[in-house]
Amino acid sequence: MLDARLSKHPNDEYLLRMKAGYYEAHGEWSAARTTLQVLFDKGKATDSDYNRSGWSTLFDNTVNDDAIKTARQGATLTNNSSFS
Repeated sequence: MLDARLSKHPNDEYLLRMKAGYYEAHGEWSAARTTLQVLFDKGKATDSDYNRSGWSTLFDNTVNDDAIKTARQGATLTNNSSFS
């Protein structure tokens, strides 16, 4: 059902976050990051999106410099005021 809605509204931020959440719930960390990347590319990502992406690299053991940069971007967007 989600894919059908996304086919009609491929840039819908809410739907993209739902899809990333679906992938996360099923342990598909790379697919979740790929979905969030759409938000990053369009300049629509929130601090939470960057944080989610950064954390997901811990769960599938793919932490690298880019993952750390992504997580730091989330912290930067909140001026380091968010606990997450």
